[in-house]
Amino acid sequence: METLSTPSELIEAIETHYWRTAKAKANPHSYTLRHNWKSAFTFNQFIMYIKQHGVKTKFWNRDYIILKIGTYSYWTMEACYYSEEKLLSDTILINRRNDTTTDNGLFKDQL
Repeated sequence: METLSTPSELIEAIETHYWRTAKAKANPHSYTLRHNWKSAFTFNQFIMYIKQHGVKTKFWNRDYIILKIGTYSYWTMEACYYSEEKLLSDTILINRRNDTTTDNGLFKDQL
């Protein structure tokens, strides 16, 4: 069974997927959709990696878990406190933004 356990393995997996530019001007970012991934298992592993290794962050009065890898921040739209089963079944996309080109104070750690 395939597992993604290190940032370098994750980077290799996520760089091979299509990331569409989001239309949100207040938060420039891109996203990838579950149905565009060949492996639902890999998509789910990345979601769990975000949840397990990310940092709880407030954005527009909502809690998110943000994972920083290299110059990118990754997050999902689902509540960060979902059970693993609900998180995996409800998550249809993963967002990312390039922190080197988007420095407008987003995702300030609120811990």
